[in-house]
Amino acid sequence: GMGPPGGPYPPGMPPPPGVAPNGNNNTMFANYPLKDVSYPHPHDVLCGRGGATNQHIGNAHWRQLVSANKELYLKLPKRQKQLLSKSIVHAVRSQNPPG
Repeated sequence: GMGPPGGPYPPGMPPPPGVAPNGNNNTMFANYPLKDVSYPHPHDVLCGRGGATNQHIGNAHWRQLVSANKELYLKLPKRQKQLLSKSIVHAVRSQNPPG
């Protein structure tokens, strides 16, 4: 579906795959750590280069989200590009548990 008026997405812009159309944040994990994670889980996106990072399931999901939105991103004006990028981050952070 399309983003609601006043929601996190510009009018007429659908949320990226895997994002709830209403854009609600999952406040249950509001204090979930973004760094110093001892053991990454499958929703996490790891920073780095090389095989281990590239093969991590969370990174594969991240690449799928980016790939699914690449064509749209290229057509958007600058401000909407920022919103689309933030919505992809939001999609990862909105998982249970968050990535």
